[in-house]
Amino acid sequence: MNIGELNRRIKIWEFVEQRDEFGGVQGSWQVIAQRWGKVEENGGSESSDNNQLKARVKTKIVMRYFPTLNESHRITYGNKIYEINAVNDINSGHYMTIADCTELKDGVQTMEDIC
Repeated sequence: MNIGELNRRIKIWEFVEQRDEFGGVQGSWQVIAQRWGKVEENGGSESSDNNQLKARVKTKIVMRYFPTLNESHRITYGNKIYEINAVNDINSGHYMTIADCTELKDGVQTMEDIC
């Protein structure tokens, strides 16, 4: 991997739950890291869910090694939100992390809209 290809500024988000004074649980998405990465779309597909057609764009995001990244996080780049499907450490070498993602297209514009 040519390090010069990591030229997109991405944000990594984590859902944080907090208890209110009545014992209820509320949560919000918070940025836990900003990294340089490579974002490349790998095609897409369509599926029907409850008689509604949904488009899915598969995306691969490559970044320097990020050991705590997992499927419960989300990644944003620009105004696009990506749900992480799988996280790979290239050859277990601890130098690059690949996140296989799906772009969320639920009518949500930015992560700030859902926070």
